[in-house]
Amino acid sequence: MKRISIFGSYLFHPLWTATFFTTILFFGLSKSLYGLLFSPLQKGIICTGVCFYSAILPACVLKFAQKFNYIDTLELSNKRLRKTVFGILSLYYLIIAQFWNSWAYLHVITSLCYAIGIILLVIVVFLPKCSLSAHMAGMGLLGTALLLNLSGSSYLNAFWIVLCIVLSGAVGFFRLYLNAHTETELLTGYVTGIGSGLISFSYL
Repeated sequence: MKRISIFGSYLFHPLWTATFFTTILFFGLSKSLYGLLFSPLQKGIICTGVCFYSAILPACVLKFAQKFNYIDTLELSNKRLRKTVFGILSLYYLIIAQFWNSWAYLHVITSLCYAIGIILLVIVVFLPKCSLSAHMAGMGLLGTALLLNLSGSSYLNAFWIVLCIVLSGAVGFFRLYLNAHTETELLTGYVTGIGSGLISFSYL
């Protein structure tokens, strides 16, 4: 069970949240608005770009930081160090949001970047008081963003709602099993993710 929990934690790592979301939106729902606006090649380029800025680039930066002894471990167990890294990442995502904002029909990507930036900012502000679960924040954001973008269309049905709940529950179980967080930290992270998604996709 430990191996499954570790695999699940890596698979649904917060860095992959944006990539999962755009992949589902542009490929899993190919007949949706976003599927009709873009050709398969354009959708592939968009998803590749999102994967690069949301997962690959931050991961490479952290790896180089570890190599040159700026951080001791990729788990960022030191709260002061984690606060610094999350603060830099928050600024990074907010800048990326401004970049995507200049592209027509990609408001959804802009909102997603704003949401991630808000989550990281909340974690930085509240980190000295409580340790939020970034995994659950990512799952809360993923589910909220997906359901909000499907609202008002024929694609929003019980399947997507149940899928979001089941995946969030599974990730929460994995983190508890690995003793990575308490129930309160998981719930706080999940609520933070949902709130950030609601703010970003409803008002920004």
